Amino acid sequence: MTRLFLRPIEEQDFPGIQKGYQHEETMTGTRKSFTLNDIRSAYTRFLQDDSRRDFAICPC
Repeated sequence: MTRLFLRPIEEQDFPGIQKGYQHEETMTGTRKSFTLNDIRSAYTRFLQDDSRRDFAICPC
């Protein structure tokens, strides 16, 4: 069994997030490509929203 844990998203995660957005099976609802700057800008906005909690899913 694989164990996972959650941690806050960090800048070092942005390239992996970008790669995930380019994977057809992951992103079935959008065909838009996102740059690293797009992801950085979005995450900066997300940090200002007190109703959001964003986490990275990581293997133990």
